[in-house]
Order: sequence, then C-alpha cells, then structure tokens
Amino acid sequence: MQLCTLLPLKELVSVFVLLSDKQRFCPSCYEDDTRAGRDCYGRLLWNIEAVKACPLHRLQLVNRSKTKRSPISNERDGAPSHEGEANRRLTESAGHMSASDYEVESSRLIAELLDDAVVFSDAGYSASAQSAFLTHAIDVLFHGRSAYFAAHLGVSKSQMHGWAKGRVRMSLPRLSLTAYCCCAIADILLGNRVMLSLRPAPHCQRRRLIKRGGRGAWRSKDDLCAELDTLIRSSGARNATEAAQSVGLSLKYLRKNFPDQHPFLVGHGREVFASLRSQATETFDQIYLSEHNALCEEGVYPSRRRVVERMQGKVRIGRRQEVQSAQRKAHAQTGVKIAPPSCGRMAARPSSGRQEKRV
Repeated sequence: MQLCTLLPLKELVSVFVLLSDKQRFCPSCYEDDTRAGRDCYGRLLWNIEAVKACPLHRLQLVNRSKTKRSPISNERDGAPSHEGEANRRLTESAGHMSASDYEVESSRLIAELLDDAVVFSDAGYSASAQSAFLTHAIDVLFHGRSAYFAAHLGVSKSQMHGWAKGRVRMSLPRLSLTAYCCCAIADILLGNRVMLSLRPAPHCQRRRLIKRGGRGAWRSKDDLCAELDTLIRSSGARNATEAAQSVGLSLKYLRKNFPDQHPFLVGHGREVFASLRSQATETFDQIYLSEHNALCEEGVYPSRRRVVERMQGKVRIGRRQEVQSAQRKAHAQTGVKIAPPSCGRMAARPSSGRQEKRV
C-alpha cells in the first residue's frame, strides 16, 4: 500500500471484479483526517470491489454520490482545498454502520495482500501453486472431498474443480473468502502448505450444494421400493423430490435405482403443478373480471391499467401475457370493445358498451 498503486496485483490476482465502479469512503477515516488537520483523502483499499468495510474502524464503507468534482486547490498557505471541504461536509451527513466480522476480516486480508504484493511482485501467478494449496486444504480439512470444500465456501463443485486443477484463476473475492476460512491470501498464491484451521463459513454464503440428508441408501432396495409404492398409493408425495426426502434418498439415487417409481413421480409432479397453475389462472381471471365489471358500473372505461391498479393487494399480479389473457376474456364476456392503441390524444373516450344518456 506504500506505493499507492494496484500494479503489484497485476500478476497475482485476476482483474475480474477487482476495481469498484463506485466511490466509497469510511466516515471515521475522514474524521481522523479532520482532527489531524489534513485534507480528507481516499484510501487505496477503498477502490477494491471485494473490500466492504474499514478494517481499522470496523465500519461499512459508504457509497459516495456521483457529483462533479471541484478543482483541487494548489495553494500552499495552509488553507484547505475545495475537495477537502466537500469531503468534510460529506462526513457530517454520512452514517456509521457497523460491519460484520467477515467484512472486516476479509478487508484486513486484502490489505495485507497489498503490502505483501510488493515483496512477491516477481513471483507472479502460478496455477500449480494454487492447485498445490487447494489440494492440501482439501486433503487436510475435508478428507480429500473437494465437493465438501465447495459447499463450505458456497461455490459450485465445477468451480472448485477448476481451481484445484489450475484451469480457472481465482478472483480476489474468492481468494479472500477462501483465506477467511483457513489461511492468508499469500499462502494460496504461493502454494504454501501451512497449518490450517477451518473457520465457519460466513452467513452471507449459501451452503446449498451438498445436502447431507437421511441414510436411506443404507437400507435394502426391497424395503425402499415397498416404501415408495406406499407413498405413491397414499399420495404422500406430490413429486419425486418430496418422495426422495421422505424416504431419505438423494434424487440422483432415486432416479438411478428405481426406474419404475421415478418416472411415475415425475409425471405426477407435472400434473400437480399444471393443476395448481390452472387454478391460479382461473382465480386471477375471476378477480380481473370482477374489477372490470366494477369499473363498468361506475361508468369508467375498464382499461387494463385501471383494472390492475384495483387488483393490487388482492392477488399476485402475474406476467404481462397473463394480464393480457385475462383482459381479453373479460372484454369478450362483457362485450366491451378494447380501445385501439393511439399515438396521440384520443378524440373521444371509448364506449363502455352502454348507451350514453343525453341531457
């Protein structure tokens, strides 16, 4: 960070999502600058997209509104510059939001990488070093199962496989996430076989890849087949996914080992889904028709916009095609003509199907 440039990272990390497209700042850092009698200046760390917090004050970075910059004063008489005055005014209006432990720790790891990048600038990125570290971490922490490491980080198994084989280069957000869980970022880039300690994954990551459910696969296939047949006869499962969860199997195991029950459950699930969708469409059409008739009784042309406004809060508004279908059905049942689209001002209000009362 002493060089005030990100060039040392050029040969170490990927440029993917490296720089932030927003100007951000830490209010407490600006307050420290004001107390020290110097102009508020932007830190190099704030320009990195993966940095979400200030590691010194444990506060979330605040996005700065895009405004036209005032020219920086070159006076040397000790008077504050225009930009410094603007930053101080910005600090007074900014809030102080506490950052999570993961945001603070990941920002600290990236700050350490900026300092270490000057020392390791000649090393450059090495796919073999990245693969060596990940293979070591997978063997030590997850007994050689890369899918469990992927689930812990909240990334896909194919992505972890590409990293471990050196086919895909890890971005800086993924490097900071991996380092947060077990080590430092420099250890990953250099392929160091260091002592690892597994830290729980941050709550912002989804552990959705591996669902260690029941132990149904340990039972005999005859018992599983009998239980599946019972579920089918009693309609205890609406689809294959619910049946697999009920018996304690994975969907892949069910599809591979039960070729008779799986197709039936899949077809039954499609029928249930089609029935529920048909009921929802019928309910939507009925509510649209009732609001359409209410507008007609008030003497107001039932345009689609007016009807949808009256339906807000009563039913979920679906896609545009669903609304158009309900509109055509309502106009066909009531006999009200759909107003043709016009480019300019309408010459006369469309008829609502009733004879106008003349005075």
